[in-house]
Formats: sequence, C-alpha cells, structure tokens
Amino acid sequence: MKGVPQQLAELMLKISIEFYQTEWLLGLEYELWREIHKKDCEFGRDYAAKLKELSEWCEGWIYMKYEKGEESLKYIQMSAWQKRYRENKPF
Repeated sequence: MKGVPQQLAELMLKISIEFYQTEWLLGLEYELWREIHKKDCEFGRDYAAKLKELSEWCEGWIYMKYEKGEESLKYIQMSAWQKRYRENKPF
C-alpha cells in the first residue's frame, strides 16, 4: 500500500490507538465507516473529515484481512467496500 491508501490506513490506526487503546480494534473498518457517516462522530469532526477526504481521494477504504492466523491491512475499492459493508456490517 502506498500513497493515499497508506495515509488512510495510518490515520485509521492512529484513531484506533487514541480512542480504543488498541492498534486495530476488531471491526474498526466498520466502526469508523459508520461513525464518519453520523452527524456527531464520537472521535471528532476533524478526524471524520480527514477520513472522508482520504477515502474519496483514493476511492476506497482499508480493512483488516484475517487469513490463516495472520492479519494484514488491505485496500479495497469503494464499490467493493460498500458491498462488503452492507453484507457484513456488525451493527
């Protein structure tokens, strides 16, 4: 991952550490997506605006891929993310 997707991933990690006290909260990608689309985001408008901006620039989102006992951050295009969110949102 390079460029804007990398910046998006780094910001998501920063928010997870700052607000959830863990490097990557289980389901963080879903939680942040839901939060940035609410009127009052729990972690502040500045972070929400930056997440939206980076997501729009790279036309995608970041998610944690769990496979064979390993975890890795992956970039996913917006249309694929929106489908994934609709099908798997835990809320």
